[in-house]
Amino acid sequence: MRMLHGLLALLLLAAPATAQDWPTKPVRLVVPFPPGSISDAIARMVSDRLAGPLGQRLVVDNRGGAAGNIGTEHVARAEPDGYTFGLASSGTHAANLALYRNLGYDPLRDFDPVIGLVRVPNMLVVRNALPATSVQEFIAYAKARPGEVTYGSIGNGSSQHLAGTQFEHLTGLRLTHVPYRAVPPVILDMTGDRLDASFQLVPNVVEQVRSGQIRALAVATPARLPALPDVPTMAEAGVSGFETAGWFGIVAPRGTPPAAVERLAREVAAVLADRDMRQRLAGMGAEPMPLPPAEFRAFITAEIPRWRDIVRASGAQLD
Repeated sequence: MRMLHGLLALLLLAAPATAQDWPTKPVRLVVPFPPGSISDAIARMVSDRLAGPLGQRLVVDNRGGAAGNIGTEHVARAEPDGYTFGLASSGTHAANLALYRNLGYDPLRDFDPVIGLVRVPNMLVVRNALPATSVQEFIAYAKARPGEVTYGSIGNGSSQHLAGTQFEHLTGLRLTHVPYRAVPPVILDMTGDRLDASFQLVPNVVEQVRSGQIRALAVATPARLPALPDVPTMAEAGVSGFETAGWFGIVAPRGTPPAAVERLAREVAAVLADRDMRQRLAGMGAEPMPLPPAEFRAFITAEIPRWRDIVRASGAQLD
């Protein structure tokens, strides 16, 4: 009888945790990009609000490199115990599949989607000293100087880089791409007149535009943004068909306990539904995208061919 009681105790210990049981220790959220970018900022905005509801800290772990591939592969290979999650992006889980022959992970097979977070559109910004106050003036300036006008991004294959190549394709321009490792150096070189332009994600540069450090020419969205109502859309500026946006969400290593996935999805959805959070995101130029696990998987599945077409049209290839 004593042995039977011991066996029952072991079985109870081995049973999958329920949503109420999880988590019993801090949870790690791997951000596959360096600090200082919108991906890092949004991850920290969400994680800061989860300690109370979860009863444990959600610790942001930056593991940048290779357009997000290094950190994302780390998540794919992590123990699926419910204590490691990753920040997914339009790059790591869609565009990179077309840009790299060997990713080291499969965006669908190796992950359990948890929840979508936000969409973030691109915006063409230029240094203040550049003699162009509109998109058409920028196009004319660049056409007169083929290959001389520079634009920066956070790296080859980033949504900013692909936005630039797509803009070249639509306008017939020949620009020079300058890859950086993070956003702050891009902004620093623009304000220092060492870099001409960038097709930045809006939240990365919204404050610099508002303060007049750099100039916004157009947003790559169907309608103007509440965050920058005076900035025209690309269509209004005379470039049709140029609508680009990145997105972010949370994924888990494949096989993570469903209770942990469902609990985290529910708590993050509550954070995104909070009025203050929605106002903060709107002020940054970001739009909440609280897709639950099944819908987020369907979304990623649809994004892969869409970004493949964007990459092919741009002609970009990294390996």
